[in-house]
Amino acid sequence: MAALAVWYGQVRRWGAVHTGSLNSPGTPPNYDFFSGFGSIILPPLLNVLAVGAVFWWHHQCHVNGCWWYARRTTAAGERACWRHHPDRKRTAADIHAAHRQASSTGAGKT
Repeated sequence: MAALAVWYGQVRRWGAVHTGSLNSPGTPPNYDFFSGFGSIILPPLLNVLAVGAVFWWHHQCHVNGCWWYARRTTAAGERACWRHHPDRKRTAADIHAAHRQASSTGAGKT
């Protein structure tokens, strides 16, 4: 168990040294991280989070107070989630019934 603790400490130190998180004497805390590794990783990460937030905001349900993702649009062109869309969702039974009906009439056969 002690060997595992020593190994974990060495891995943490290696990660801190190579990402710049190890505080150098005479520098502010994590200065090396934000001027090195962090300046490479953080901007793209923040950009992805911002694009994701804008995408979610644009595609959320148009009902006031509803935060669900709205995949479908109504006939009026408004986005609505599965809870607020006026047309019900198709179930597996609906699809099977449509398949049986098409199979019995011979539609779709070549």
